[in-house]
Amino acid sequence: MDVKTAFILSTSLSIVLLQILMITTKADEALIKKLCDATPAPEVCQSCLESDPSSKSADETGLAEKSLICVANDLNLLSQNTLSYQQNTTDRNMKFALGVCLDWRFEFANDYVKIVSPMIMDRNLEMARGMTEVQIMGRVTSCASFVQSKGLQVPAVVSKGIADVARDCQILMGILDSINTSLSIIFSLQFSIITTKADEALINRLCNATPSPDACKTCLHTYPSSDEVGIALSTMSCGATDIAELYRTTIGAQQSVTEPAMKGALGVCLDRITDAQNKIRGVADTVKSKDFKAAQGMIKSQILAPIFSCTDAIKSKGLQVPDAVNSGISTVARDWNVVLSILGSIQ
Repeated sequence: MDVKTAFILSTSLSIVLLQILMITTKADEALIKKLCDATPAPEVCQSCLESDPSSKSADETGLAEKSLICVANDLNLLSQNTLSYQQNTTDRNMKFALGVCLDWRFEFANDYVKIVSPMIMDRNLEMARGMTEVQIMGRVTSCASFVQSKGLQVPAVVSKGIADVARDCQILMGILDSINTSLSIIFSLQFSIITTKADEALINRLCNATPSPDACKTCLHTYPSSDEVGIALSTMSCGATDIAELYRTTIGAQQSVTEPAMKGALGVCLDRITDAQNKIRGVADTVKSKDFKAAQGMIKSQILAPIFSCTDAIKSKGLQVPDAVNSGISTVARDWNVVLSILGSIQ
């Protein structure tokens, strides 16, 4: 079995695995319509989700998973059609260009489909969206520009397949954005009493004791809370948002560089950022239990340490940290040092 055929089979297996991993609780046609109406292609979205009868019993996360299966299905079809065209063409340049698309674009995109799936199930939606946009859609669409850079015209069947996968990715990103908005509202309702804002004196007292009073106050006016614990959790929301933004920035930096050492170092950074992101829920639970000292220790060892290690991973290779990544790390450090200070004040 050759490598490309093995890749096609691997992609098909990925689709089966995604179907096995599906979450199926509590959804209906109204939810499907609501999520699909927020995407760039509502009819295609509904057709995708309704093609699986179990969609009517899936929750929002389950529907996002089903949307990802549609991405995987069309990516598999694109790979099959591209391989068929490559095997049949006699144009050596075209054969080479499509081989690059298969090996370096579509195969890697398929690998990221497998990574995005557990992110959706774990509700790491910002990261799942970033991966979908850059590592799946970005890699697939870059095939067209690569073929054209060789002075060739993208075969119609390949061009259509690329457009279908890009459309599917945009649908999935729309669904993830909708879910993320809902979760943000739920998060605010769970961790703060929106109708009863903390008084300015409390906000000023806590924020003025932090290293970044202005950033602290801006955050708390964005995520209003009613008491000291709610204020700590609100500042954590700001920290979580900036970690997600750092992840997106790092993906973009990795995508834009060609040096293998930098790509590898930024890949290490992405792993470390993911580690930090996955620990936030545990810290929040510890804060809610009012074990503030333990929460401080968790922030230092499980959130800030992995984030700072990104810089070490890059510098250890004799490389300079990209400005955008360095700025993002600084912002995340500022946010979480604010949280540390507030937790210290309310102990």
